[in-house]
Amino acid sequence: MWNTPKGLRVLSGNEAKPVREAIAMMVDQIHEEASGFLDAGETGVELFDQLSWTQRLTLLDQVVSALLTPSFEISKHNALHDATVGAVFNFLEELVAAEIFESDSVSWRTLVREAYRSCFESASDDSEFLPTTLGDRRKDRWAFVILLMADRVLHDRDYEAAGTFLDRDPDEAAAIRQIMGIDDTYYAEAGDDVSEHDAEMLFQRIRQLTASGS
Repeated sequence: MWNTPKGLRVLSGNEAKPVREAIAMMVDQIHEEASGFLDAGETGVELFDQLSWTQRLTLLDQVVSALLTPSFEISKHNALHDATVGAVFNFLEELVAAEIFESDSVSWRTLVREAYRSCFESASDDSEFLPTTLGDRRKDRWAFVILLMADRVLHDRDYEAAGTFLDRDPDEAAAIRQIMGIDDTYYAEAGDDVSEHDAEMLFQRIRQLTASGS
């Protein structure tokens, strides 16, 4: 389970579908990277993107398990886990943008719209900030919908501030974290790693989790 602004819960139904599909695509790309067929991709979340492919895979395994499995909870939640969730939603935004500019499909936009409607049942589709139709090609409007979805999972974006603490005096950094209400260990944890042999088990497990609700 994942500690969201709405409490400890898992994603389910239509809310889970675009997240599950985006993670599946991310893992496929990491597999291609591990095989030497692709360069490392970038999601725009520096804390996640700077990691090795085995570290990113390990984090995705932990995050997808927490987001989709009621019996699993991350024991030491830290900035890397939040950054991974942020990377997933950024990647989803990139998939929608690619669909808008490179194809006639509306499959990703359909997943996003259905997720939005299931999350915000009382909301109106008439908002000036929302897409008007599935064929709406205004990327910023779809990005806004994805932002709203991400805000149901993430409490904040404190992971984006990780770099600001690296070059500061430790006492000054601690004082700033206290003012911001950030736990001292939030940025302290390094990314877990696995051997390339064990990574194959993670690839299989994530694929099972992302396929189980489709």
